[in-house]
Amino acid sequence: MAESRVDSLAAGVGQRLVPAGASGDTSTVHALREVDAASSCSLSRGGHVRVLFVRREDYVAHPRSSGKIVHRIENEQQVEQGLNQMAAHLSAESGAEITIESGFFSRTQWVDQVSMVRRACVIVGAHGAGLSHILWARPGTKLVEVLPPAFRRPHFWAFSLWAGSPYRPINTNSPIASPEAVAKVVQAAIMAGW
Repeated sequence: MAESRVDSLAAGVGQRLVPAGASGDTSTVHALREVDAASSCSLSRGGHVRVLFVRREDYVAHPRSSGKIVHRIENEQQVEQGLNQMAAHLSAESGAEITIESGFFSRTQWVDQVSMVRRACVIVGAHGAGLSHILWARPGTKLVEVLPPAFRRPHFWAFSLWAGSPYRPINTNSPIASPEAVAKVVQAAIMAGW
């Protein structure tokens, strides 16, 4: 394999692969390397910690759903508000900048999705395809998966194992997640409590 082909596939971190554009253009890989170089997960004064909240669109997920819209987390806005409150409180305490980035991947170009994931220190979201991006995350990125009763499956736990990323599930009793519980687990992840 020619050096340029290897460079167009290597994400620059371990064995993780990121496909470049069909034309063989390596600008995607170079852009991701710049993201990696600029990203840190330091809670110390002046550090920057990014949390990616993977959001989901309301849609009919599968033909077996009989045309019914399936909500994984019905109160996503409240969960995001809880994450933002936790980030503001922890930022004030630590002196680090903690940001919550809201990701609607269905509206986002693939390279931008991967860039968002590679900047993240913690990825949080409901069970769904967007969490598969943990495979592209930097080593050590933590994954928090919110699991309503109808979606308790091991997919993203396994993906986290493959990626070498710590994983924590949050099992809920309904499609409504406790904003406080989600914020507490994400805060523990930020503070390296697990």
